[in-house]
Amino acid sequence: MTRKKTVFLGLGIVGGALGACAAVKDSVAAVGGAVFGCAAAVVGLTWWFGKKSRGRRTVRVDELPEPLTVGKVLYEAEGEDPVLDWTQFERYQNPNDLSVADGCMVFRNPVRSDDEWDYVYLDPVRYSFRDCAWTVKFRRNTTFREYAFNFRYQDFDNRYRYRFEDDKIFFDKKVAGVWTNNIASCPFAMMIGEWYDLRIDVAKSLCRCYVNGELRMENTDTDLDWGSICIILWEDDGETPIAAEIGASQVRELILENGGAGLSFGREKL
Repeated sequence: MTRKKTVFLGLGIVGGALGACAAVKDSVAAVGGAVFGCAAAVVGLTWWFGKKSRGRRTVRVDELPEPLTVGKVLYEAEGEDPVLDWTQFERYQNPNDLSVADGCMVFRNPVRSDDEWDYVYLDPVRYSFRDCAWTVKFRRNTTFREYAFNFRYQDFDNRYRYRFEDDKIFFDKKVAGVWTNNIASCPFAMMIGEWYDLRIDVAKSLCRCYVNGELRMENTDTDLDWGSICIILWEDDGETPIAAEIGASQVRELILENGGAGLSFGREKL
């Protein structure tokens, strides 16, 4: 028992004893003693539980260190076929436009209409991630419109994404079929034919986007808390073919102190 705790406990005992002794002779003194004892006990308990609470400080997710520490591998392409684990979205992915070369997924989509897509994803039933880091190498070989990396992907109508378009990176979300585009953006000029290293961290409600090791965007949102990953390429001008490559891709767990206990959602402390 600490010195402070002993003092407060002693005060409580003394106050109670005084109240009991005085009760026989003076009711007013009894009340005073009882009040003194209760006050001392309340102060002691407040100090004790306050100390325990201070040991579990609530941390806002946007105060987390960066980059976060990674743990075990949750997904990594195995063998020589990086397409093997990915599902092709039948409505939008023409199987003839996707091939494998030098261990990479290769998208070559000629112009057939003014609404061209390439769309692959990891099945969210089999791959359900929460706090994780997704790293992937990628490059574009034409100036097609959208190069989007979707995460916490549950289906076509529920997902977050970092979207590369018009020399910017955008943070968007689609929840219950409703888009909220351009929640935030930052400048980023992507060069044709150049490889980039992308890392997307998702921890509780925190999302971070790194390109070539540099933190480019940090966002918070609480609508989706689990899901898989998905890559979507899109063009709508009826002129520009889609040509791009996806290299090594890996998902690893993120190590959060106490498993994330004590973290608040969003930027406001709970």
